[in-house]
Amino acid sequence: MNTTTFVLTGIDSSHADNLRALGGITYVADESPGYPCRQCLRDAEVGEELLLVSYDPFTASSPYRCASPIFIHSKSCTPHDAAGLPTQLTSRKLSVRAFDDEAMMLDAALIDGTDLSKTIYHLLSNPSVEVLHLHNEPRGCWAARVERPHHRSMNDLGAGLARRSGAVNIAWRPDQFGAPPGSRTPNQRIKSPLLYR
Repeated sequence: MNTTTFVLTGIDSSHADNLRALGGITYVADESPGYPCRQCLRDAEVGEELLLVSYDPFTASSPYRCASPIFIHSKSCTPHDAAGLPTQLTSRKLSVRAFDDEAMMLDAALIDGTDLSKTIYHLLSNPSVEVLHLHNEPRGCWAARVERPHHRSMNDLGAGLARRSGAVNIAWRPDQFGAPPGSRTPNQRIKSPLLYR
């Protein structure tokens, strides 16, 4: 049986703390879901305080390099380490972007979050793909990154995996979950509710 393993992470704790120290725009969550923290990978509960900051997930020089607005809790939170993919991601519409070891985009997909595992499997089946960046749609805010274990070019594309906490290791079993998506038409309706943040 073929098994593909990948590691999904939000922003690492040290980088999140650096952004907190720099400051941002303060928000108090007035609905949930609606304010997704990119460190713990959960939506803030009503009344929790967050910072809106600008985060650049790249370190390599590339035409695709850009910063993204993200929410993080105003106080340090525990990185996501539960089994499976975070509900924050699987409940939203996502853009999944595949990059090579020079941070050049090779492929991308606009998906319902319930198709995230299948899409990761499909994109990582290309050996030239080194890392995936997940973004919320339609606003495009950066959400998380996905890479293979023992990623060989992490230092070019972001903070080293060895320094990351809260990584989610997923073993993908094609015989259990089915083939990668490929039959979705551009106008296929999304069944889950569209969340804007």
